[in-house]
Amino acid sequence: MTAPPNMEEGQSSTWPSHFNGQYYGWWKNRMHDYINAEDSELWDIILDGPYIPTKEVKDGELTTNVVKTKKD
Repeated sequence: MTAPPNMEEGQSSTWPSHFNGQYYGWWKNRMHDYINAEDSELWDIILDGPYIPTKEVKDGELTTNVVKTKKD
């Protein structure tokens, strides 16, 4: 994978690189590494989606899970 011009090793890793429409493979790897270094649980949320709290609602013998509202 080729790095874009002026972005060789030794560049700052404090800020994530901006995607300019070129070198997607390079940018994708940099963003993966940056997000994982900042917060590994955040990367799991990006892959799996956010946790959505649910509750069980029983209606006779039938039990279903529904999304909790703020009032619950």
